[in-house]
Amino acid sequence: MPNRITKGQGLFGKVIVKAADGLKVNDVVVPQHFYVPFVVAGGAAAADYDGVIPVPDACEIVAVRERHQTAGTDAGAVTVMLKKVPSGTAKASGTDTLAAGINLKAAADTNQSPALHATLANLQLAAGDGLALVTTGTLAVVDGVAVTVKLKRI
Repeated sequence: MPNRITKGQGLFGKVIVKAADGLKVNDVVVPQHFYVPFVVAGGAAAADYDGVIPVPDACEIVAVRERHQTAGTDAGAVTVMLKKVPSGTAKASGTDTLAAGINLKAAADTNQSPALHATLANLQLAAGDGLALVTTGTLAVVDGVAVTVKLKRI
């Protein structure tokens, strides 16, 4: 007979799962990781990067991957930063989650996996915190930007 935990059981009220994806609810596996995708349509301007996606659970960013179809050509830096945005905070005032902005002038159709910020608190989100993209530079020819964020529940 499998172990079952009922209300009031468990060490300090917590369920301990020793294997990734080992937690089941009604025989459905609750995955440890989940993904938040951002897709910015072709021909987008800075305003098209608007929007904040709230996360459903307390979680930590473990990886980010970006790919664009057409690279920027402006003389200055053209980047996008993934921001952690608590409720009630403007996305531009959010916290950087990457060591540096993602270079949108890098080779087109090539995956980039930027380094995460060195401060753990920058990577941890409370349930309801949001994720947003904030751009710098002139995006005139940047096209087809897709960013996928891998998160783990904490």
